[in-house]
Amino acid sequence: MRNQWKRALGVCGLAGILLAGVSATSAYFTTYTTTSGSGSIELGNITHIVEETEGHIYRKDIQIQNEEGSGPVFVRVKLFYGDRSDLSFELGEGWSLGTDGFYYYDDALEATQSTSVLRVSIARVGADAEKPQDFNVVVVAESTPALYDEQGNPAPDWN
Repeated sequence: MRNQWKRALGVCGLAGILLAGVSATSAYFTTYTTTSGSGSIELGNITHIVEETEGHIYRKDIQIQNEEGSGPVFVRVKLFYGDRSDLSFELGEGWSLGTDGFYYYDDALEATQSTSVLRVSIARVGADAEKPQDFNVVVVAESTPALYDEQGNPAPDWN
């Protein structure tokens, strides 16, 4: 019985030594938070298309205007139309046709500035050319902020 007491005292002593060496307590805390709601943000500049038909449906004058408060932008325009009409263009000053089918305005537009007029005349072709008919010419305008080189010259980045 004496050996058992010695063993028990030895185990208790060893446990006491081990516990005496542990002075810090560690804890594991977790937390999380959630939120919901919505808000609007504006990325980039704001431009809009100004179209006039000059009183009839066979001619359209297109201009792009940069909104107040927007930075300088470059603009381009592409037109989509059906195969039963043919378009001809009068390029205003500063407009040029690119190899990708877009019409590019050469200069950067500052806030509140507009492009010169890009005039589109519509000639209907085919057997129904003399009959009144409805058709659409869809104008798609894109803008990109003006980027400046070391000399301060603006350039577009259409990528």
